[in-house]
Amino acid sequence: MAVDRSKLKATNMSKLKDQEKELNKKIGKSSRVGFLDIDKGWNKFRIYPAHPDHESFIVASAMHWMPVELKDEDGETKEIKRLPIFNSKVHGGTPKDIIEEYVEYVKNKKTLEIKDKTKLDKALYPLLNWKTGCKVTEAWILYADKYNESGEKEFGRLQITTGTKNKIEELTLTEGSDEPIIMDPFTDPDEGVAIILTYNPNAKDKNGGKDLKNFYKVALESKKKGLTITMIPTPLTDSDVKNFLDQDSLSDVYVNSYKRKDFEKALRGCKILDEEHGYEAFEDDEWLKIVEEIDSYYPEDEESTVEESPLLKETPIVVEEDEEEMEEVEEAEEVEETEEEGDKFDEMTRNQLKIYNRDELGGAIVVKKSYDDDQIRDLIREHEAALNAEVEEINPEEVEEAEVLEEQEEPFEAEEQEEPTPTKKVVSKKETPKKSVKTAAELRELLKGKK
Repeated sequence: MAVDRSKLKATNMSKLKDQEKELNKKIGKSSRVGFLDIDKGWNKFRIYPAHPDHESFIVASAMHWMPVELKDEDGETKEIKRLPIFNSKVHGGTPKDIIEEYVEYVKNKKTLEIKDKTKLDKALYPLLNWKTGCKVTEAWILYADKYNESGEKEFGRLQITTGTKNKIEELTLTEGSDEPIIMDPFTDPDEGVAIILTYNPNAKDKNGGKDLKNFYKVALESKKKGLTITMIPTPLTDSDVKNFLDQDSLSDVYVNSYKRKDFEKALRGCKILDEEHGYEAFEDDEWLKIVEEIDSYYPEDEESTVEESPLLKETPIVVEEDEEEMEEVEEAEEVEETEEEGDKFDEMTRNQLKIYNRDELGGAIVVKKSYDDDQIRDLIREHEAALNAEVEEINPEEVEEAEVLEEQEEPFEAEEQEEPTPTKKVVSKKETPKKSVKTAAELRELLKGKK
């Protein structure tokens, strides 16, 4: 009897990928790509665009380094390790974050208890120290290809500092134009230009000290012939695009990704620190009321993404792997905070002033080529003074009407404006979550492990 071989067909290889994705989804295994390294010296990155139906190719990230209990197969704590946990305000959209509130509460508590500054600094050292503390670490995440000098590439997520992000934004401005580029030059699938990021952790200023502002230098990939500079596009292949679209969008990973289990881990981390250093915040009804309020933000039956959090499992732990780099980041943040106490515009370059005008003032200042940097600074100061005066005069009853008018306002065209027109800033109101039904006494018993 003849066998009908025509019924047997080869399997489409894409089906195998679909099966793998379905398995990973069922067992909770992440299929997300890892993070790309930034090497010392020359680095080439080709940035990918935003996913369809998403606005930006880059998203913010904020995390705190906290003690986390790691359990064995029986649910017993086998070790306590310092790991990153999302900030709830950034990744959950909540009004408060439990770690930030804990640090602030302990600072106020100990400031009242300890009058000697040296002793106070010593008491708060475990919370505020750059290495062992709970200070939020901010970063920006994007998808990119990393090229080596042989032209081979690796796809992944690229994590950069705020300073590096600002330098990338500066590439959209040129001295030959008063108007910034509206669309970014990096992400178009066909015409996008790669960035060349040069990392030099040994950069020195003119006095021989660390040149924090020039650890990272960023430029668009280009070639020069005579006086002519031509940008070099790095097109994405169809395979690149398909692989990118198979990934979760950055918004799906980092926006509204903070859930109840993230909160519980963060709260437990606070309690570990509290017991280890004798702060005794969890003995205070005032602190437990704050915990109760924040606890009410997260529904009891809400599933958590913390186990799949790329910051918890996949993000390089910079503090443990490269302490020198972490210290340099901390120093840079301190420099930035010091500068903000004076006039922040004094230290801005011409390009940074243009970016501020574009992003913060909506392009209200017409920047002419004939203006020197100080003239631009003075125009921004004058406009901000007028803007602040307008904000102070807003009546609560006028807020709703102002929001409607702002939505109907025509796009601003700088060339047609003779004088900048102050624009009212309206802060949208966020709905306050319902409070938990738990009492402070019940919560204290729960936190002490008696329940």
